Amino acid sequence: MEAIVIQHGEAVDASVNPERPLSKKGQEQFVRLAQFLKIINWKPEIIIHSGILRAFESAAIVAATFNCEVAVNKSINPKDNPDAIIQYLLLEKRNIIVVTHKPFIDVLVARVLSTNQTGLITVTNASPIFLSSDGDMLYCKAYIPEMMIDAIIRSFSNRQS
Repeated sequence: MEAIVIQHGEAVDASVNPERPLSKKGQEQFVRLAQFLKIINWKPEIIIHSGILRAFESAAIVAATFNCEVAVNKSINPKDNPDAIIQYLLLEKRNIIVVTHKPFIDVLVARVLSTNQTGLITVTNASPIFLSSDGDMLYCKAYIPEMMIDAIIRSFSNRQS
């Protein structure tokens, strides 16, 4: 199993819309994420999200590109404990994307890195954290900041020209 844990795309401010859907930039972030995943030949088989609108919209953009299953997981909301999703990921056999929120993602990353200290990685919108599992433990393989995704897409596009 390989997993990508990712914070949803940029959302509009609550003063604009209390449901906080994705902004235009947030939509573009996940379109670029799907492009990036195609470039590196990484295909999700399932995408889970918290059920919150901005996470659902982020998941739907990638799912449309890969025609994969999308499901709600109620244990990945902002203030949830990551233990349940860690156990879920240890049992999961498919390539999976988990679209979640802060501060949950920070606590999850700290747990995977075997520390109680959050903020070791500055996780930003639409910046994937690649995890893998040997069945007993989760391992952090890579963190790709959003600006690196843009650079990789540009580099790949230049080579195609």
